[in-house]
Amino acid sequence: LYQDSLRRSLELTTDIVVVSNESYVEIIESQTASLYPVENINFIFEPENKNTSAAIAVALEYISKFYKQNTKILVLPSDHLFGNEIDLFFSIKSALKTNNEVFLFGIR
Repeated sequence: LYQDSLRRSLELTTDIVVVSNESYVEIIESQTASLYPVENINFIFEPENKNTSAAIAVALEYISKFYKQNTKILVLPSDHLFGNEIDLFFSIKSALKTNNEVFLFGIR
């Protein structure tokens, strides 16, 4: 599922931040390398498992330091399976065209 999430991300941007547990460094780097150069991804490896909200907070802190203000951010957890990616991409691209700052996507 991680590779699916990375592939989806690469269809939207090449500026990607990946947050994962440090016990997965080899797996994440190997799976990334099969799709995209590892050196072009910003990796953050946490020393212990937290949860999705903690990983998002770490990524947001990183982005606030190294990216310009008002950068649009899309969180794509790697443990989600999307059946209709055409609808997903349409929704994401439509949302990004607005001036809204926060977007929530739910799965039915």
